[in-house]
Amino acid sequence: MKLHQSLLVFSALGAAALAFAPVSAVEKKKETPKEVVISGELINADVKDKVLQQSFCKTYTYKMTAGHTYQIDLQSGDFDAYLRLEDPKGKQVAADDDSGGGLNARIMYKAAESGDFTVCAMSLGGGSTGKFTLILKDTTPPGEKKAEDKKKAEGKEKEPEGGKPIELKNEKGKATATSSIAANDPLYKTKRHKLFLFPMEEGKTYEINMTSNALDSYLYLEDPDGKLLAMDDDGGGFPNARITIQAAKAGKHRIIATYFGNGNGDFTLSIEEKK
Repeated sequence: MKLHQSLLVFSALGAAALAFAPVSAVEKKKETPKEVVISGELINADVKDKVLQQSFCKTYTYKMTAGHTYQIDLQSGDFDAYLRLEDPKGKQVAADDDSGGGLNARIMYKAAESGDFTVCAMSLGGGSTGKFTLILKDTTPPGEKKAEDKKKAEGKEKEPEGGKPIELKNEKGKATATSSIAANDPLYKTKRHKLFLFPMEEGKTYEINMTSNALDSYLYLEDPDGKLLAMDDDGGGFPNARITIQAAKAGKHRIIATYFGNGNGDFTLSIEEKK
């Protein structure tokens, strides 16, 4: 889907809620309020999201500070809520469907950098419309904020979210790895995960499978530039995930192995070129 053309800015001092206007009509401040609540509505005149291309979408700009943790909730009684979050460069860093309970979406995200992030609010069902409430708040404990500020001052900021990737070799179009997701693994879109790099050749089609008896497998696939290409839950038959894709460019693609809901445990990742 295409992003909404009229971005809104969350920026004010000392206010818990803010009435929003187009960016040109809002004066930017140095800080973001502790909590922002927006009442909105998806309508047929809205543009479509660039990832869920059948879903109408409204987008908002939200200022985040590196090291701070934020909670974003999209609540609606009219449609199955879905949220995406993009960093200041436009790269998707989080997405969620039902983590807010029922049909509500929730993203918990610890900012890897400071800047204006884009919040994309939409329905999971293509074409669904209706009223919604969007709630954004900084949930960072005061003590953690002080610790992060001290690390920045000392030049010891943490490694960006995502962790060190596991590189796989392309052996005649194939690769297999056995690994596990543990409670101390890094977060990807609020989920613990393992990150794999696999070199693909332009124009060739690959099938990626994640199988496990310990968790409900979930896969994300990004291109060499970090652009989200596909995601899947039960494409390989519950509880296994499967993504089949034709590589649009050559290079090391990012495969994110995680889970749906909650869980940790062993899994097998297999990749095979399809003729």
